[in-house]
Parts: sequence; structure tokens; C-alpha cells
Amino acid sequence: MLTPRSHHWSTENFSAKWNDKVRLRYGIAPQESVLIHGPNHALYPLSLFAVLAPGVTTVIVPSYLRENMAYEAQKMKARIAIIHNSLLETVESILKDEDVQIISSMPISQDRIVTSSKEEKDQHNECKSDIWTCLKQIVRTNLKLKPNLKTRIWFEDLTTREKIFYGELLEKAEGLAVKIYQYFGVKLEDGVLIHSLNHALYPVAMFAVLALGATGVITPWYLEQEIAHEAMQMKIRVAIVHNELLKNVQPILDSINVEIIPLEPCDGFSTSIRELVELELPTLQEEIDDLNESRKAINLEKHCPLMFYSSGTTGKPKPILHTHRSIFTWAYTTLPVLENDICVSTFQFCHVAANIFFVSTISNSGQLRHFSDYEAKQDLVKSLLESRATCMLSFPKDLIFLGKYAGKEGTLAIPSIRKIGFGGAPTPVSVMEQLQPILPNLTEPICLYGSTEVGITTSSQDVDTRTGSVGKVMLGCELKVVDLETGAALGANQKGEMYLKTLGMFRKYREPESANSEAFTDDGWFKTGDFGYYDEEEYIYVCNRIADIIRVRKAEGSTSYVSPSIIEDGIYALPQVKHVAVVGEDVEGGAQLPVAFVIKQEGMEISEQEILDLVKNNFKDEPEMHLHRVVFVEDLLMSSAGKVYRLAIRKQYNLTKTKTII
Repeated sequence: MLTPRSHHWSTENFSAKWNDKVRLRYGIAPQESVLIHGPNHALYPLSLFAVLAPGVTTVIVPSYLRENMAYEAQKMKARIAIIHNSLLETVESILKDEDVQIISSMPISQDRIVTSSKEEKDQHNECKSDIWTCLKQIVRTNLKLKPNLKTRIWFEDLTTREKIFYGELLEKAEGLAVKIYQYFGVKLEDGVLIHSLNHALYPVAMFAVLALGATGVITPWYLEQEIAHEAMQMKIRVAIVHNELLKNVQPILDSINVEIIPLEPCDGFSTSIRELVELELPTLQEEIDDLNESRKAINLEKHCPLMFYSSGTTGKPKPILHTHRSIFTWAYTTLPVLENDICVSTFQFCHVAANIFFVSTISNSGQLRHFSDYEAKQDLVKSLLESRATCMLSFPKDLIFLGKYAGKEGTLAIPSIRKIGFGGAPTPVSVMEQLQPILPNLTEPICLYGSTEVGITTSSQDVDTRTGSVGKVMLGCELKVVDLETGAALGANQKGEMYLKTLGMFRKYREPESANSEAFTDDGWFKTGDFGYYDEEEYIYVCNRIADIIRVRKAEGSTSYVSPSIIEDGIYALPQVKHVAVVGEDVEGGAQLPVAFVIKQEGMEISEQEILDLVKNNFKDEPEMHLHRVVFVEDLLMSSAGKVYRLAIRKQYNLTKTKTII
């Protein structure tokens, strides 16, 4: 079992980021204090100056007053204590009854697995309000501490150039919430359907739903046929719908008497989100105060503020119920977007990743740039150049495009990009290598791993890069790998199913109920369905979904578990290949053989034999990795994140029927 080591919280790697994070992590106020105790240490000056920066009181406790430390903590309202490693056990026993968070001066060993999880839970339990109240407090605090933040762009639509500034974010969201309440009667714990493509008004509408204390049901565009069922299950009062999706969903919603609010003005509708946002009314403060008061009745452990859907790669997408507490962890997740970053994102807003970054970017006072529409990928390159973006958040499919684009003659480099955060699907190692010419100053490729159910759980940020690794488990998360057959916990470099526990974990699937018993162990571990392992230094490696692993029968009769993404990685190195999906084709004896489905790059040719030979050469000593055949296709079934629907592809091409090996 892996838990995050306490070095995440040591002053050795925390002091440099103290100014931005200590206030958010611990909420330290000027009237509170920090204890520092221990013998001389090289990091003592850094700790001292880092503590002084927020303007709190620093209490230097000498060794002869050690036994009085609990009294000093109470008297000085100490929130945290920086303690030399040699004194940790002694001080922990002294402060065991005090509400004081302990930070070690240096990273401590793996056997102290409770520390970082306990610290995050304590901080997390201090969030006793609904998610909108918490976000509002973060924004207000940041505006107070950073006078220039008011005129800083939080969000910009790179297609329409519409902007939302930090100084107007709360007013826009809460004003819209009051108007939706007044015009449509939406109240606490009602359901509001949000069925939308990317749009500049989406984040304002989503935050307005949070301000109402309602449940935002975020339905992706491909779930149109399920909308009537979802509306009835979630007691939907109104539906906020993107204008381009009205044609298909209006008859469905009209049939169940759900009132529609289009994002933009449209004939046949009484109003739109645009008109409500721009509608000027007398002061709304009294109504906003009423909303604030009503949200105090929310059950933070049970009420779902935002409901998303699983990806559906292994079956029908399932509705996922998060809580205010789980979503609150998004604000404190270690993510790439920091205060001085201008970040361009390609995420679709119906995907949980976009919403995680909406929340976390506000916490860090960062700047987001999104697209409401870009059909031509060249718009991405153009926008990265024009915006002087320092950071990019992307699904692998867009990195694959950039990698191919980088290999073209006359391609312009994007020198401002220093880091990219990516996840949502396996990212070929070869693609990261292809990006070097176009991103010459890229120093932080940050791989993120998680799911809609548990949020982001591992990150390669702030750790040494390991090829193919998704980094290390994050604060508040635990991970273990279990044997596929016995369920026994495995050690380093042993592959099996990955189990997770995390503070950002969802409460349950709304339906079917059987999915919950299948997803959780009796002791609360979430079964990710992912096949992977960790190495001796606790770096995590995700191979594939278990359902996608190809079971190849070796010559001696044993079964080898083949990861299709490893084979794909080598194929993606070919410039003639635009997309590839490797899946298992069923053969006699319950075994499978790898088959590659390939989309050629426009205007380029490659033969089946060339790809077969490449894979054989890449895996000379591993015949089980060799392809049985290659199929060239025009399209592949993929999620918005670029995740291949392998099971659907196998069914589409009749690969699930047992065949005789020829």
C-alpha cells in the first residue's frame, strides 16, 4: 500500500511555495502563530522567513520549554508547528490534544504513512460550508491580499475573446443565481441540467447552480437519449442548454415539462443565460444573503452539487454522485496552474477535468484560456503563440496532434510554454519526445492520473520525471496494487489492479446499485479497473484498463498480460500514423491476439507489413507483443479525452467471437 510521504509537507520543498499555499492550506490569519522547535538546521532560516511572509506570529520554542509547548500553542493560537525530525515523536505526544498541524523539517520515512493523510483530513474537516461558500471565501481572501487581482482575467474564451475577470466573477455568478431563482423558481437541492458544448457562459452558469445550492447535472452531448431519464431521476426544474444542441433535446425536455434556458438568445424562449447575466436589476444583496443562508441547510456529506458521468469505455456511462467535501478537495489539489501562469486548456467542459481546473485555478489565482470551438487544430498553435501561454492543459489526442505538427517543415516553435498538464487517457512516450522541437522550453511535463470517481490522485509535478510514470500519489490519497486472481496486495514492480482511497472520492454511483458493491471493497477501497504497478521508489505506472489488457497465450502454455498502449506507443512514432488502437482478438482456448487499427496521416502512406515489422523489431524478445494483423480504418471510437473505446471496437469488428488461429 502506498500513501504520500510526508516530504510533500516538509519545509525542504514547501518553503519556496509557502507564500502561495500556506494561507490556502491552513487558513493562517495574522492573529495566529507558528511554532518552530528543534536544534540547528540548514533549513531553519528558510522556515523562519517563509513564516514571516504571511504576517503571522512566529514562536521560537527553546528546548528547555519543550514540555510547555502545549500551553504555548493554546496561548498563541498556533495553527502549525515546524519540528526537527529528531523530535517528532516527542512533540507529537505533547501536542496530541491540540489542533496543531506538524510539518517535519525534512522528509520522513515511509513507515509514517499516516501523517500527510491526517493533515489533509484535518484541514479538509475545517471546510464546514458548502462548496460555493468556500470558493467565494477563497476569491474574497485573494482579492483582499492581492489588490491587482480584481482586474486579472480568470477565464477567456479564445474563440470569441469574451473574458471574465476575478473582480466580477462572484457578482456574475450570484446575480445569475438570484435571477434563475426569481424567474424559474429553482431552489435548494433542485436539479439543474447543464447540457452544453464549450461556451464562455458555461462556468458562470455552473457556479450559479452552486450558489443556488442546487445539483448541477452535467450531461455530455453523447448522452442525449438518456436526458429524459436523468431529468426525472434528478428532479430537474430547468435545463441550461447550448444553442447548437437545442434541436435534438428540446422535444425530449418539452415532453417531460422541463423548462429550457438556452445559453444565447433564441426565438421561442422567454429568456437566455446571456440575457439574465446582462439584465440590470436593483441591488440583489438581500436576495444573495437569502441564498447564502439557505445553503447552510445542505448536508455536506450527502448532497451532490455536481453530478458527472463515467467515461463509458467499459459499458454504459454511470451517474457519479460527488459531495461538497469531495469537490472542495479540488481547490487544494496540487495542479499545474499557479498564480503567474497563463494556461490554455483543450478540455471539454462536460468532462470532470475542466471543472476541476475551474475550481483549482481560482484557488491559485491562475488564468485560464479555453476554446468554445476549434475545428482546425492550427487554432491551438495560433492561440498558444498569441496568448504567450506558459502552461497547457490537454488530453493526449491534442498532444498527439502537436507531436505530428512539430515534425512538419516550417513549424513555428512555442517558446513561452514551460509546462503541460495532461491526462484522461494513456499518453505515448514517443509523443512527448516529438514535442521537443515545438516546445523548446518545456521543463515540466506533468502527467496526471485519476478518474471522474476519485478526482486527480497522482501527479508527476514536483517529483523527478520517470519515463512512462504518472508520478506519485498525491496528498490525501492511498494506493495499493492487488493480484488479479487472488486479490492479495502486491509489492514493487508487480502488476495488478490498482485500488485507491482518496479524500476526493465520490459518494456512490446513483445507479445501478450493483455498481457500488462491484466498485468498492468491504474496507472502502475503490477498484479503479486499471492495470498497473509501482516501482521501488513508489512511482506509479498505469498500463491500461483491465478490460483492455490482451491475454496472449505463450508457447509454453502460460498467459501473458499484454498492455495495448505499450504497442501503440511505438506505432505512434511513425509520422504516417495519425491514430492507432490495439485491441485483443479472441481465439480458441480463451486467449487473444493483438490487432492494430490504424488511421493514416492525411496525404501519407504506410503498409501493413511495415507496421508489423516495426512492432517485431521493438519487441524482439517478446513474441507475445507481436501484432497478428493491421487494419486500416477511417475513424476510431474515442472519448472526448482521446480514450479509445476498445470494447466497442472489438464488437464493431467482430473480434469478440472465438476464432481458430491460422
